[in-house]
Amino acid sequence: MMESLESPVNSRSSYDHLFKLIIVGDSCVGKTSILQRFHGETFLPQSVPTIGIDFRIRTITYQNKIIKLQIWDTSGQEKYDSITTSYYRGALGVLLVYDITSSKSFDSIKTRWIKHINANTRKGVKIILIGNKCDVPTKRVVKSEIAEALAVNHGFKYFETSAKENINLETAFHEMAKDIYNEKCLREESKSVTLAETSGKKRKTNRCCQITINL
Repeated sequence: MMESLESPVNSRSSYDHLFKLIIVGDSCVGKTSILQRFHGETFLPQSVPTIGIDFRIRTITYQNKIIKLQIWDTSGQEKYDSITTSYYRGALGVLLVYDITSSKSFDSIKTRWIKHINANTRKGVKIILIGNKCDVPTKRVVKSEIAEALAVNHGFKYFETSAKENINLETAFHEMAKDIYNEKCLREESKSVTLAETSGKKRKTNRCCQITINL
């Protein structure tokens, strides 16, 4: 279980891992509100569209490790693409957001954003599909089943959230951090095993060579 740490992180020694995350999706789907609410800020009904890029930092704990999340909020406007794509570099996770009351924003996930992510992030980056504004179910136009099917088809996890009511935001970000952490541990464990096996083979080779020389 993850717990939030509200204190800021100012030095490398005060955290164990740094994970860079980015939030992408069309304008007005609630990306900025999601970031601000997860950061502990008040929901603003009339949020100003992000110009270019913005970010927040928050730390959480998982398995007794302090994880610093550096979360970048990108503009959904195409005219800022040349600016925002550079911030994909080094991202370990992507929150892909659409508005459940806007079919256009969901269509953009399929026609624009998935391609955008694949073209600008490393292979194997963790992606979570977010259907925001679940607090207004009467205005829903994108069915949950359709979004879930898209997520399953691409290997994404899927959550419906509400920045206004602060629904599922903690769960989504924590799940992302957990997946990145677990994969990182697996890679390091695999690397350690490979190094140990390689070292063992070298020792055996050296012993054989020593015997040959002595003979």
